[in-house]
Amino acid sequence: MKLSDLDQKDRKILYELDRDARQTYLQIAKKVHLNKDVVIYRINNLVKKNIIAGFHAVIDTMKLGYFIARVYVRLQNATLKKKEEIFSNLVREKNALWVAEVEGPWNCVFGLWVTSHQELDTIWQRFEQKYRSYIQKSEIAFFVEYSTYSRNYLLTTSSKRDVLIMRESQRIDIDDIDQNILHMLGSNARMSLVEMSTQLKLTSKAVSYRVKQLEKKGIILGYKANLNLNSISYHHYKVDLYLENFDKKSLLREFISSHPSVVLSERTIGGSDFEFDVECQSFEEFLKIMDELQEQLGDVIRDYQYYTSSKIHKVLYFPV
Repeated sequence: MKLSDLDQKDRKILYELDRDARQTYLQIAKKVHLNKDVVIYRINNLVKKNIIAGFHAVIDTMKLGYFIARVYVRLQNATLKKKEEIFSNLVREKNALWVAEVEGPWNCVFGLWVTSHQELDTIWQRFEQKYRSYIQKSEIAFFVEYSTYSRNYLLTTSSKRDVLIMRESQRIDIDDIDQNILHMLGSNARMSLVEMSTQLKLTSKAVSYRVKQLEKKGIILGYKANLNLNSISYHHYKVDLYLENFDKKSLLREFISSHPSVVLSERTIGGSDFEFDVECQSFEEFLKIMDELQEQLGDVIRDYQYYTSSKIHKVLYFPV
């Protein structure tokens, strides 16, 4: 199935769930001009077709004292069985928030939640010592800013572009109950207050208050749908930019924040100068976006590299 095979109502429902997956059925129904029962049916159908793979809260783990380290690895001389072992090892790593096989200059990418540089060093040393002979090269970077954009490409008409920004800030301490709430919403952003209150042994009112406080403090930034890109024949590309002219970085940010196919942008220490993620229908469309970028900002960009995900082994939205 292609995205274009979905009618405008389904695409608008997807867009609304991507903007705020915790909206009620009635709220979505009013925005898409459909009956509530029809919206429920359509959402259930999108889940049944595996176009929607779930829902998650966007949680600013930096506010909770976690650094996010991104690791690129180029493997060498690894048999299929050895690759399976390496990726299985990374999936079992409790600090790993995502693990992916990719095609490009790297073929293994994973992210780690760590509370200190020492913790990262311990994890990396353990991995490197075990698989050193299979590592051709590697690169480790720390995220200092991570922005998530609404998927405006889901619509055929232009619409407001939403952005959720995660960046280093003063740590906020939370208790075990709030931790459990974040775990629940990280796994299922549409979990009802009744279900949460039953598991937490609290009243729905108490849970609602805590959720609102987590939102007010900026720990919960928003709620999004997990789209299965394969089910709509879309592809994900990650771009690492190396800049020539930092004085015009604002023009780059303007391009990134306004382009409907860009879904993420990142700044790191130890990696490239600027990074962003694109979701589009084909490699040709991706190249067209890059040509457009270079046409508008040719004197800003020195070089770039990209990779595309071939298999996602693990994704978490809150630390275990």
